[in-house]
Amino acid sequence: MSERTNSRISRKKAQRQLRMKRVLLTASLMVLVAVVSIGGTIAWLQDGTTTITNTFAPTGIDIELTETKNGPYKLIPGEEFDKNPIVTVVGSEKNVDIYLFVKFEEIAPGSKTTRNYLDYTSTLNTDNEWTQGDGNTIPKDVWYRTVSASTTDQEWHLLAGDKVTVLDSLTKENMPNANEVQLKYTAYAIQTAGFENAAAAWAVAKTYSAN
Repeated sequence: MSERTNSRISRKKAQRQLRMKRVLLTASLMVLVAVVSIGGTIAWLQDGTTTITNTFAPTGIDIELTETKNGPYKLIPGEEFDKNPIVTVVGSEKNVDIYLFVKFEEIAPGSKTTRNYLDYTSTLNTDNEWTQGDGNTIPKDVWYRTVSASTTDQEWHLLAGDKVTVLDSLTKENMPNANEVQLKYTAYAIQTAGFENAAAAWAVAKTYSAN
């Protein structure tokens, strides 16, 4: 075979190889385009929810102990005095149920009681839905009740008729010294939530000082 023939055969072989490479390259590019196209149409499994926001607003409770007719009082036998201690749970939009405690101290000299000098009726009693302390976990001179949340004021007059009368049997001989006969009120309030009972609530409420 002549050299020219060999050269021609070599050129044709090289051309076939080049064409084959072009075909393979074209096929590879088509596969790549197909892969890209498939990737672009994939639908991922997704889900989501709306946002829930829990806002905790400040709250509080408010009580008042007032008396507009508060003396001065003198131990004049038979004298009647206006005396109107009132405890009020101030209305609120904040919806807090509370324990309301009222400490009622009846103070008299020696072994005497205030009933030796004064006639009055306390409204702190079971008929008016107050509970007296048991003398153990809650002192006997403390009365309490549960007060449900309300948007309006709730109040209780602590003396029936808002009256106190000095006994007409009082004489000069059994007259006490100045400031020895006293009716003292102190009110406390605390939320009911978080306390097992009134005794547990009182253990905390009594530590509050308005001073």
